[in-house]
Amino acid sequence: MKNALLLLLFLLFCMISVQAQNDSTRRGFLIKTLPIQDVFHKNPNVIIEKPITDKFSVDFLFALRFTDWVLNSSTGIGGGPSWSQNDSKGYTLGSALKFYPLTKHHAPKGFYISGSIRFNDILIEGVNIKGDIDNNDSRIVDLDRLEIGAGALVGYQFLFSRFVIDIYTGPGLKYRIEKENFVSGSEKYLEPKTYEWVSRMFLGLSIGVKLF
Repeated sequence: MKNALLLLLFLLFCMISVQAQNDSTRRGFLIKTLPIQDVFHKNPNVIIEKPITDKFSVDFLFALRFTDWVLNSSTGIGGGPSWSQNDSKGYTLGSALKFYPLTKHHAPKGFYISGSIRFNDILIEGVNIKGDIDNNDSRIVDLDRLEIGAGALVGYQFLFSRFVIDIYTGPGLKYRIEKENFVSGSEKYLEPKTYEWVSRMFLGLSIGVKLF
């Protein structure tokens, strides 16, 4: 499934590029990155955006996941939830369709409305899950996490000749499948595989260049 999704996104981008290469309004593409993910989260990533008409473009995201954030909730009485940043292994795949409605601008410049999808396959290592107030029954696990989600975004993309800045925000929702792989500690509260819907808020900044 994972390889099939990656292949599908790659083939879709190739088809769009071939279809648009003879239209001057659709020539070229953007290569961007999310610098906060690169620098602070150690998750290198690349986004390729391709105009397909005067008002629409598509983009494709690939990221490696070397760290991830986990919300640790206490399993016993006392002790509130806390965030921790853990080493991880995995990747993110994503795609978005962008609509640029303003008449004075053409894709990929200006205000846009976007629908996006993302798929995450991540193994988060060494998660310390608290026990009770005295840390009894605490455990360390590796979290095997699969997520598929979507978002409805608005943003503005600045295009200065070849340099690109993209700022966006909007709500999202994802379906998460998570399994605890026991490492050490107490197995008393070890969780089986869980399934849940998780809401989120996108707030992002990407930078890049326009090629061709």
